[in-house]
This record gives sequence, structure tokens and C-alpha cells, in this order.
Amino acid sequence: MSTFDSARAIANNLLRRLRWQSTAVRHGSEPPPIFVTHTPHRPKVHLGAGDINLQGWINVDARPMSHIHIRTESLALNEFSDGHVGAVYICHVLEHLSFAEASSVLTAIARKLAVGGEILVSVPDFDALIEHYEACGRDLDAIKLALMGGQGYEYNFHKSVYNRSSLEATLRACGFTDARPWDPLEEFGRDVGDWSTARFKGRSGTIPLSLNLKATRSGGAV
Repeated sequence: MSTFDSARAIANNLLRRLRWQSTAVRHGSEPPPIFVTHTPHRPKVHLGAGDINLQGWINVDARPMSHIHIRTESLALNEFSDGHVGAVYICHVLEHLSFAEASSVLTAIARKLAVGGEILVSVPDFDALIEHYEACGRDLDAIKLALMGGQGYEYNFHKSVYNRSSLEATLRACGFTDARPWDPLEEFGRDVGDWSTARFKGRSGTIPLSLNLKATRSGGAV
């Protein structure tokens, strides 16, 4: 390496450090990111990330936030090559889509995943909503936001519902196999603060609100 190349490398390294320090100062009051390991050549994508910063994952969302790597209103992962992605995490997003739109998105995700890659899905569990509704004396206010969305901004309206059997069937139809429950605390090593670990509080204790299923990209054509 020439003296010029060496000096340029030192200058670039110093510039990276200054940028890192500047970013740290600007966002010092924000919660720390969640660290998750991944295989570099098979990126992991956090689709519909919202406020949750999964470091080690590529955070994708429609809203501009400091931790969002790709800002887009599309959920089709057009920024990635087919068969390249190692895993996709999509938490409480599908219910914001119609059934046809959700199937289209899941099919697109399957196409982007490598064979054997995994999708981690979380949606409101309709069976849990009914259980909580009955436990609260059929008080609709107890479940209406979880059922229909918070409705506080453009994207926060629900169009579809799922229980385990319906979500498994949808995943199979979209190119996935081996759908099984997954535990966010085991997967991420901690509660990441999103809806995957949310619970209803009732008279007799708490009920998990979220249906969490993990499925594997099958080897067939999508």
C-alpha cells in the first residue's frame, strides 16, 4: 500500500468514526437497538418495522425514522433479489391488508427468500380476541382496537383476521411449509417491545394477543 493509500484509509476510518459519534449524539435519547446476529450473505429483513429497531436486520417501513434503512410503501421487497433473503420478520402487518393483498405479499416474500429461508409472522389472534371478548362480558370496547386497529394514522386500520388454522393455510398456499409457533423471547433473546408479546389483561389473568407462526420457504416454484 502506498503512502497516499495509507493516508486515505486513515482519513476514511476517522470520517467513519466521526459520523458514528455524530449519529450517537443525535439519537442518544432513543432506546438502544436490539442486537441480533445474522449471516451477512443472507440478509434478514424486518418488514413493517415501525418504531422497533432490530439491529442486524434491515428495517423496512413506510414512515421515515432514523433506524429505517429502506423507506417504501411497498411490502414486495423489490429492493432484494429473488432467492437471496435469509429471513423475514413481519409483525402485526398482515391484518392491515385485505386477504388478497396479504396473500400477494406472502407470495412475494416467499419468492425473495432462499429455499429453506424462514418467515416469522405475528398477527392478532382472532381466537384470543373472542376469548377475551367473552371474558369481558362481551364488551366490544375490550377488543375493538386490537380487532380493527388503532386508527390513529393512515396505515393503522385492519382489513383481515386470522386464527392459527387460517394463517397456516394461507402460508401453505403462498409457498411455505412447516408452520409452527415461535417465541419472541427465544428468537430475539429479549422482548423487543412490539406486538408479538402483547397480552390482554382480564379478570382471571392475561391472554396472549398475538399469534406467532414461523414457516419455511418450500423448494417449489412460487
